[in-house]
Amino acid sequence: MLKFFDFHDQGQYGNEMFLRIFIPSLLLLSLSLSAADGKQTKQGPRTWWNGYLIDAACARERKATETDLGQKHTRKCMEMPACEHSGFGLLTDDNEFLPFDESGNRKVRALLERTNQNDRLRVIVHGTKLNDVLKARKIELRKQ
Repeated sequence: MLKFFDFHDQGQYGNEMFLRIFIPSLLLLSLSLSAADGKQTKQGPRTWWNGYLIDAACARERKATETDLGQKHTRKCMEMPACEHSGFGLLTDDNEFLPFDESGNRKVRALLERTNQNDRLRVIVHGTKLNDVLKARKIELRKQ
């Protein structure tokens, strides 16, 4: 027959051990579980994506009806105040729009300033995806 440790049989020493070991362990376990719960994100194993640069406003309004939107979307459109203000993202070949975080938006603005290319802004994005948002480490314009 199994006998469980009984703190009551140990007197004052047993109660102190219970308080010093069990309570902090329970607290640590509960903190670990709550931290792990907060870190559950949708993150895929991929670290790079191909697609076209596009602003969020145009992606929301036009991607469902224009299958060639990425190819014909222009730098001029992305530089319009309303479009630029909406943020940028990547329109993948399977017509999925992945928005950039603010750091990625800054990278896109810098890329738009440096390039002479006006349309077909096909890029490779290196980074991670967290909760369907791209955190771009690097955005490279592909050669046409």
